Amino acid sequence: MVKMIKLNGSTLVETMVASILFILVFISGLESLVRIFASSFSTVSYINIENSKKRILIDCQRGVYSIGETIKEDNRLKVKVRLTQYRSFRNLLDVKIEYDVKGKKLEYRHILKNEKFGL
Repeated sequence: MVKMIKLNGSTLVETMVASILFILVFISGLESLVRIFASSFSTVSYINIENSKKRILIDCQRGVYSIGETIKEDNRLKVKVRLTQYRSFRNLLDVKIEYDVKGKKLEYRHILKNEKFGL
């Protein structure tokens, strides 16, 4: 014999309340993610920074920059390049590149093989 399961009206109400709570938590989570990752930089700024960074790293490997700190303006971006020897390795360079864009600072660090000394 088949038993009929009788659902109370409160089960439907509980399901609706749980669904609404789930939606509210999801929406607030998405909104906070958008606020965290949103910035005043445009896509073009990021593209300019990446292109500039690649050129600077290639120039560092070729020996265009000397050991020390250099400040220059590249694509209307203020760039500070600090070049030091990586620990005691003569053929490795520690490169720190800082960009100042609209009052915000972006910093990149790389360790590069120095082509000047070779291996």
